Amino acid sequence: MIRTLAKTARVFLLGLLVQPTWPAPVPFPQTESLALKSQRAKQFMAEGKFVEAITLYRELPITPG
Repeated sequence: MIRTLAKTARVFLLGLLVQPTWPAPVPFPQTESLALKSQRAKQFMAEGKFVEAITLYRELPITPG
């Protein structure tokens, strides 16, 4: 009984050491950057600056919609 309890405690402590840090960092600057690029591209389209808009749209990831 004592051996089982000691083994369980060791496994638990090892699990605490191996665990990744929480919470995982979220890449907010990248998301903001993508939103700004999308907004600028939309503005370029409205102004008739199609070449500039295409350049920005090509930098954005393709998301199925």
